[in-house]
Amino acid sequence: MGGINYQTYYFEVKLIGGVANINDPDGLIHNIGWLSLEQIDGVMHAYPEDKDFLIKYLQE
Repeated sequence: MGGINYQTYYFEVKLIGGVANINDPDGLIHNIGWLSLEQIDGVMHAYPEDKDFLIKYLQE
């Protein structure tokens, strides 16, 4: 039985104006938001194996 291959992309962004909203015709984005390091640790992740990567990146 074969597995499913996927790639996850993370983006560092700076909101400079307007309104943050989801514009995703494929319906793959479920939520957007700006979270603190503490909030990231407490969020249920779709890919929990990425949590450590995100926390390490924010601590740099």
